[in-house]
Amino acid sequence: MGSEMCIRDRFIVWSSVVLIVPFFALAVWTEGASALAAQLQAIDGTALLAVGYLAILATLLAYTLWTQLLQRHAAGRVTPFSLLVPVVGLWAAYAFLGETPAPLQWAGAAAVLCGLVVNQAGGLAFFAHPVDPEAPAVGEGDISWVDWDLIGYTGIELWNSFSEFKGLLKSKLHGLFYAYSPNRVASGPYPEAFARWDTLLGQGKRVVAIGGSDAHGMPARLGPLRRTLFPYEVHFRCINTHVIVPRPLGNDALADGQMIIDALRQGHCFIGYDLPASTRGFRNLIHGAERRVGKGDEIYSKNAVNFQIRLTKRTRCHLLKDGNPARTRTNHDLCIDIPIEPGD
Repeated sequence: MGSEMCIRDRFIVWSSVVLIVPFFALAVWTEGASALAAQLQAIDGTALLAVGYLAILATLLAYTLWTQLLQRHAAGRVTPFSLLVPVVGLWAAYAFLGETPAPLQWAGAAAVLCGLVVNQAGGLAFFAHPVDPEAPAVGEGDISWVDWDLIGYTGIELWNSFSEFKGLLKSKLHGLFYAYSPNRVASGPYPEAFARWDTLLGQGKRVVAIGGSDAHGMPARLGPLRRTLFPYEVHFRCINTHVIVPRPLGNDALADGQMIIDALRQGHCFIGYDLPASTRGFRNLIHGAERRVGKGDEIYSKNAVNFQIRLTKRTRCHLLKDGNPARTRTNHDLCIDIPIEPGD
């Protein structure tokens, strides 16, 4: 352990020293030697303290502690704390410089702290409404997710029933039609949501996909007509997230709840559209040269992988690879080989 710490500390020190040379050369090139010399001669005690703080506390000590935490704990538990950087900066500006943050900045800081508490408590976080277009005909705005640079999240709500409904409301007459025909709403996730999920996966991130009813059961009125948009008894039979757990639920609510949360965190789940027919019982396994895995797991293979898919009914099945259809089959039980190409 001592030798590992020595090597790590040496790396941090030398990586910090090496950067001085290119940055000094860049300063000479952009500012000029005379201007740089004048700046060096004007250094006072305050500037030296600032440099010492940046070099010793903000660099050597901070990165040493950071690497120690990453060695002792899972990255998913440690990296979310980097979200505190702007929060600490906001507080420091308020405490030491007398700056007054705007209410929206305080709200953002509170949201970050709440998310961090949820993460450290073992909770899950999903990007909701990845694509949720505006519907001016009914006074609904665009609430699509926009900040995709966050870290520490579990997954993405790939298919949102109400978001899809909003995209169909081109006029109030459309709303009236779908109010009386809710079974005609769902057709699949937005292509943009699929593309976003595929992009995140292509970046090597582990992103679990879930579906959401987003049930509202909203009463609506158009002249003498009254109707509940997406009544709960219909909505809860549409888009559902099915969780694959290692055992049936028992009488211990805490243990069962933790089992479900763990399954969602690991991606042991699938999205089903259950209104036409129940998707309960759908399964797919992937066989490689040496092992077999299920949904949410990872597998490495040099040549090809074999997908074994069990559908609840004889159905057309499209298998996508890198966002594009790789195979299409129609059956109840399917066995499909997908070749592994360089870069996969």
